[in-house]
Amino acid sequence: MIQVEGLSVTFGGNVQALSGIDFTVGDGEFICVLGRSGAGKSTLIRCLNGLQRPSAGIVTVNGETLTSKTEQDLRRIRADIGMIFQHFQLIPRLTVAMNVYLGMAGKRPWWKTVMGFQTDSEKARVDTALREVEIGDYAHRRVEELSGGQKQRVAVARALVQEPFLLLGDEPVASLDPGTSERLFQKLKDLHDNRGITMFINVHDVTLAKRYANRILALKDGALIFDGPPEAFDEEAYRETYATTT
Repeated sequence: MIQVEGLSVTFGGNVQALSGIDFTVGDGEFICVLGRSGAGKSTLIRCLNGLQRPSAGIVTVNGETLTSKTEQDLRRIRADIGMIFQHFQLIPRLTVAMNVYLGMAGKRPWWKTVMGFQTDSEKARVDTALREVEIGDYAHRRVEELSGGQKQRVAVARALVQEPFLLLGDEPVASLDPGTSERLFQKLKDLHDNRGITMFINVHDVTLAKRYANRILALKDGALIFDGPPEAFDEEAYRETYATTT
């Protein structure tokens, strides 16, 4: 599914965001990535869908080596990779259903998206995705009328209509309250179990990671310092991950 070898990213010639990262992800895993702000989590996620070009190393996703692909090839690959952002990345004045429909843009002719043309099967996919995240009753509301938790469910539904084999999340619950965060993670776990989607989620909340992931990665100062099952992420691993460096 995912193979990362010697992945390094340097910004501005001297800022090392990632350094020599190596790991492999199998089909159907639910992985959470932990680490302090600035540890390199977001950069890692962006490397996994080709939004960030590595300075060194190789990233292979579903048999495709991203580091050797053209931008056109990367757009094709991204069409099968769902992405959930911290700040939703929705269009506030459009309806919930239309925002979700836009998730299919990478798999259809551009003019159909611009004209708002939808087939019956595409409408059914939107309806199914909205029901899966339990927000079907809001299909015709504008996104700007929703709460933060509801908006994030719309973002998940938008990713689901892509019918992705991989779902990436860049701190998807960072702006949500604890109860809403818990419910969203439970929904992601249900989707993982029911659809078999591989999940790769950045999160600050260690409790959520240990409760829902089957594997945890931890980054510190751009280096991978932990890779193992949730039960192995003990107090020592926590201190190593979150201790400040002076």
